[in-house]
Amino acid sequence: MPWASPAPQVTSLPPPYPVPASTRTSPPTTEWTPWALWEADADGFDTAMDNLRTRLPGMGWRITKDGPMNSRARNPEIKAVHTTSRHHVAIRALKTRSGDLKPQMDVTLVSPCYQAPEGTDLSRA
Repeated sequence: MPWASPAPQVTSLPPPYPVPASTRTSPPTTEWTPWALWEADADGFDTAMDNLRTRLPGMGWRITKDGPMNSRARNPEIKAVHTTSRHHVAIRALKTRSGDLKPQMDVTLVSPCYQAPEGTDLSRA
């Protein structure tokens, strides 16, 4: 990423995969996929957030919140929803953190879940 310091580290949980309807006890409505970018230059976070503000709308995202988080640190946060797919995203620039925690960017993507009809080959999904 051009706004980040050299060699930022990215962590995430595995991406959500379709699950056959017959193996579910109750169908989920959403999947959460959190990501974190750490060991990045906190000075670049303002540039990153500015880039998101300008670029997300042109990529089909409607920004629903752009302001400080409801926390003591009041770090910047952008929330958006994709107008076609209905995915939601929350991006937080955690420049100020308590204790010895280093600055990081948090991104949480919330995806709608769809139930595949019985017999669907999910390996081709």
